[in-house]
Amino acid sequence: MAAKTRKRRNVKKQTRKKCPAYAQLPETAMYLRTAKSFTKTHKKNKTKKKQYNFPKNEQSGEKAFLKIRKDLIGDHSPLRNMITFVTVKGDKYMDKIMHDMRNVNFIDTEVYYKVKKMEQEMVRMMGDLFNDPDHSNTKGISTIGSSEAIYVSSILNKFKWEERNNKRAPAQLNAIYSFNTHVNWDKATRWNYIKGIKVLPLPNQPGTYVFGAKEVKDRINKFTTCVICTLGTTRTGQNDKIREINDFLVEYHKKTGVFVPIHIDAAIGGFITPFLKPELMWDFRLPHVKSANVSFHKFGGTYAGMGMCVVKSDYTLPNKFRFSFNVEKTAASLDKGMKQTKSANFLADPHTHESHALTKIDKDTMRREGIGGDFDGAMDDWYINFSKPASQIVSAYYLFNKLGFEGYKKRMEKCLISAKYVSKYINSIMSIKNPGQQVFTQVNEPYYPEIAFKIEDTEFPLQEVLSTLQDRNGWTVPAYNMDPSVPDIVMRFVIKPNLTLSEAKTFVKELRKIVEELHR
Repeated sequence: MAAKTRKRRNVKKQTRKKCPAYAQLPETAMYLRTAKSFTKTHKKNKTKKKQYNFPKNEQSGEKAFLKIRKDLIGDHSPLRNMITFVTVKGDKYMDKIMHDMRNVNFIDTEVYYKVKKMEQEMVRMMGDLFNDPDHSNTKGISTIGSSEAIYVSSILNKFKWEERNNKRAPAQLNAIYSFNTHVNWDKATRWNYIKGIKVLPLPNQPGTYVFGAKEVKDRINKFTTCVICTLGTTRTGQNDKIREINDFLVEYHKKTGVFVPIHIDAAIGGFITPFLKPELMWDFRLPHVKSANVSFHKFGGTYAGMGMCVVKSDYTLPNKFRFSFNVEKTAASLDKGMKQTKSANFLADPHTHESHALTKIDKDTMRREGIGGDFDGAMDDWYINFSKPASQIVSAYYLFNKLGFEGYKKRMEKCLISAKYVSKYINSIMSIKNPGQQVFTQVNEPYYPEIAFKIEDTEFPLQEVLSTLQDRNGWTVPAYNMDPSVPDIVMRFVIKPNLTLSEAKTFVKELRKIVEELHR
């Protein structure tokens, strides 16, 4: 043991010699400093007025690097952050391919057409995962997370309403969704001049955070662009009554002749439900479900900044919705002699110097590869963002090929094991003042690695427990009021794929100690 320790120290010394900056870097443990110690460390700077002028002088990369690392001291470990859903660690191959593709601008599809091909392959794979009957013709685009996908789908359904009714959008246009949907739907509808109709729980239904056919029936009209249903809500990890709403809309269409589509916000559940509960009817098997958004950077396994808007094969895109640019001769400007030259090595491997020469791509090739649009010799563009790195798309494509259906299923099953372990302990906490009464009641779907609890015992020192947990151990757990009109307090834990059962046990052990100290 002592020999191993000495060896580690010697390696550390050698590393410091090779990299002078390393010697000044804060240790990893310093990122887990308590809020108390962080405040103490920076107490001297509290009275100083910070200047936010643009830096005047140039400095070395080492100095700038060390300044930033110093400024980050006090931030907690991403792994112990149970607020965010974002993946915190990929494998070495994913990291490498992201590094290699970080300088590739995805939007340059004429040059990097194979990245576009990967994107469209994944669109069809998601169509298959979401049970599109004709998934070879599923439409979709990659987005900067689900936020962009939400904005895109909001605009899509607005233009589809105009197309169905052969008229411009009137001021009465609306979209129906639960108060428990993501805040981005409020943004998307407001900025798109659509009235967002939020469904609040009825007074005689306490603890209800999802909605169904009855709530839609009371609010739907001929100006409704779509009904937004959530598969795995952000705050409680619950599903809206999607099949029930679909069945109502089928009957509503028969009676009134008014077709209202369903959009599924599957940012969370899109990479959970297909693997852990494939029999659940929520997806493109339902006739009124026409589009969905999903976040790859949640349970899909990529780093932050990757989502997708997926559109069912039978749901045509309005011409007004699409922009196009000519790809009839994508590489026509390139001299034929450049094909085998170094200037054509846009993705040359710096280690092997292997040539990836550009070739001329015509419109027939684009169609054959499955990446063309509906226009003759044109590529459809319905992104909100334009320039973005190809690294996120390629990393997702890597994960699809590495894991496959069975691999994702195993990942989700492991997450669920850790979630059930944490859930078992939280459910075991009993009130002291009212013996036999549980402090927390779990409210979300039993197969979700996102677990949420309603606070039943208002005397429980919740905020003190959670703040002590963060200050002492670096674990960050959110607790919040559901809505101004809903007084319920909910506590939520996101069990990421990177959180192993061993780490879940560590979390429970540290939480139990704090609860026993404070809950007496």
